[in-house]
Amino acid sequence: MPSHILRCVHSKNRNCFLGINPRTFNNNARHALDFKVSTVRLNLGNDRYLYFSTIADYTLNEGQFSLNGFFAMKIDVQTDQFYEMDELNESVECRSVTFCPVSVDDWEILQNNTEITEDVFLNQIRILSLHVMFPIWISGLCILLRVVQIEPSDNISFSVISASTRVTVVPEFREQSTAIQPESDSSLPSNLEIKQSLSLKSFVRSIGTLVYSLLPNSPMKIFNETEKKTIDLQSKSKLALVPGRHRRIYRVELDETTLINPTIARINRSDWSSDDDDGTGWPNVFVAKVTVYRSSKEIKSLPLESTAASLPEHISKTYFLLIQLANDNVCRQKHIKLNHLFASMNCIRSTDKIIACNTTRRPRNRTKIEFISNLWNGPTLLLQHHFHNWIRKSLTNDQPILITDGCIIKLEDVYYNIHLSSEDEPIINDGPMYVAINEETIGQHAIAVDEQKEWNFNEIETFRSTPIIENFLILQEQSLALSNYIDRLLRILELQLQINIKTSSWNDYLFKNVIITGRSGSGKKTVVGECCQRLWNKHLVYYKFVDCLSFKGRKLDNVVISISQIIDEVVFRQPSILILDHFDDLFPNETTITDANIILATQKLSLSVRELFNRAQQIHKQFIIIPIVKQITSIHRQFTEETPLFCSQILTIEPLNAVQRTAIIKQVIENKRQTISETLLQYIVNRTESFVVKDLFTLIDNALLHSWMSFDDRQLENIDFDYAFDEFKPINVKILDDDTKKTNRSAFHWTDIGGMEDIKQELIQTVQWRFQVRNKCGNFGFHPKVMCIAKSAWNV
Repeated sequence: MPSHILRCVHSKNRNCFLGINPRTFNNNARHALDFKVSTVRLNLGNDRYLYFSTIADYTLNEGQFSLNGFFAMKIDVQTDQFYEMDELNESVECRSVTFCPVSVDDWEILQNNTEITEDVFLNQIRILSLHVMFPIWISGLCILLRVVQIEPSDNISFSVISASTRVTVVPEFREQSTAIQPESDSSLPSNLEIKQSLSLKSFVRSIGTLVYSLLPNSPMKIFNETEKKTIDLQSKSKLALVPGRHRRIYRVELDETTLINPTIARINRSDWSSDDDDGTGWPNVFVAKVTVYRSSKEIKSLPLESTAASLPEHISKTYFLLIQLANDNVCRQKHIKLNHLFASMNCIRSTDKIIACNTTRRPRNRTKIEFISNLWNGPTLLLQHHFHNWIRKSLTNDQPILITDGCIIKLEDVYYNIHLSSEDEPIINDGPMYVAINEETIGQHAIAVDEQKEWNFNEIETFRSTPIIENFLILQEQSLALSNYIDRLLRILELQLQINIKTSSWNDYLFKNVIITGRSGSGKKTVVGECCQRLWNKHLVYYKFVDCLSFKGRKLDNVVISISQIIDEVVFRQPSILILDHFDDLFPNETTITDANIILATQKLSLSVRELFNRAQQIHKQFIIIPIVKQITSIHRQFTEETPLFCSQILTIEPLNAVQRTAIIKQVIENKRQTISETLLQYIVNRTESFVVKDLFTLIDNALLHSWMSFDDRQLENIDFDYAFDEFKPINVKILDDDTKKTNRSAFHWTDIGGMEDIKQELIQTVQWRFQVRNKCGNFGFHPKVMCIAKSAWNV
């Protein structure tokens, strides 16, 4: 067969086949039925050849072939390089083959997925050669295998495996020696090792060494005792490496009070153990590999893409930690408790998620620990002194400190990125290496400094100092008259989130949202914000505030996408609450709109967002939405009338009564270190019937401003509040003034005007009286106009 010169392209296909365009070998191939699977030989040069089975890849151009990128790197096939390829007609069927997993983790994955391996093996590889290393993908995980024995093996370059091939997997393959072992002599010591091909001279020398070591005060004996002590010290600090595959996902909880080893994380024992395992078989402390996810984008996208897109450079995602199983009273359920110093150094927050998995990977014994920073200018010996002091201060128990490659530590107010390297042992490609350091092994590792001036550590510091949650409360004192609403909403949310409830007895349809209604400035945001802040401090309930006015004027599809992204972020950190302010401005009632196009757009947007909310809350049970509106009738019917109901609770912030206004005014004035007479206080209370909480704060600030402008050391007087009333308009009056300027305002509602209930009732009776006594007015020869009567009543 003629040879072909083709260019290599790395692909993402999870198999070990060589992809090729069917027209490369057959110009008449037009569809998949015309393609014939064949065996090809790839020439790497220097008398090195690789053999593959082909598959059809119609994404390639003629003159190209494809290989999985990871597999190609293992067999040294470079991308964009040209290779000579020959098609072979003859092949030998493989009778038996023996594989050896490359690492301990590969052996564990293979051992736990035996049945799945049998199903997917022949779908990923068919051609094998002796000593070749190839990957297999099992349940989304990649493991590496090496061929250590194959039959037939006599002058055979490759063989084809099939369903009849006998497959053997061994954890570590050692070739059986065919040499005859010498018989042991009972007269010789039992600890004397006799090697194969041992010469007489070497044999006599080994006996002399043994006799010399048995002499009293022998240097050989002292050396052996010292070596034995070193081995004993290492055995005392041996880590608990538990085989198997336990993977659990937890939310991060920071421990501000603990003084234990910073690399020890605590997990609830009942959360770690499976249903069939009571937890007694697990040691109290063991090593686990943890992966940190800081946003929902990192879980949905590829690891490399997500890290580059959402995190500053040089922040690691994978660490090796010591997991300590604790009781329910020490750790929250479904939470992992991290040392706050370790979490702060590595930019791990309370809203992040961690996937923990036990591992059997051992720490490296002798490594080079390289400290990378752009701020350190001192000698290496001084840095080594600071590092050893930090290790000794952190060693508060018998467990060592685990240092992972890529982690960040802080020494003397300087952050360092740690890089580990080992020349004695090979580098493991599927994860970073780590070292275990205690008092005995602290001197085994070499310390070095690498000054990287081009590294931008300011991005890491900015990311570290960014607040987790946004505090949207402006005036904290507004909660004085709203404590009853805060306590009531707190009880509702704790019940809805099912906090501290072991077994849920709620029906899913009862698990709904809470709508907050009230006039502008009545303290709706204050009630929600104060309640959410308490839930965060007490139960770590995450909350996010979104102003719906920010979506006004945008396309419908963009609004739905933005809300979807916000929901993904919030549910990632559940238990969580999403607060939507000005909800009725984005989803208004159809009765308040006259434009048909706007009505149609509002219906489409409301339906899309309602389906988005329902889908998210059906999956994520600890996710609550709190819309903030002026009144319940101003929301689109999709959120008030459609079933299943959108909300289960409606909390209305009622207008302030005289007692509440009195308490607020007195408390605010006392906080300002001012005094007021009872007469003046009663006068202000009577004049602020329609005022909301925010109006009272503004009124008192204006009065204090007038008092300070007089430059007299006196208490507040009537003249100060007269000035404040003249220079101040209540919020509801401002809203009416703004609405009168709008041409599309069709009608006013009585709730648009706050307070003055008696005047409202009198005005209604006055206007209705004209129609009730119309005949009587006509007999007297006059017909009163409605606007004149309304104006007279308003002035009253």
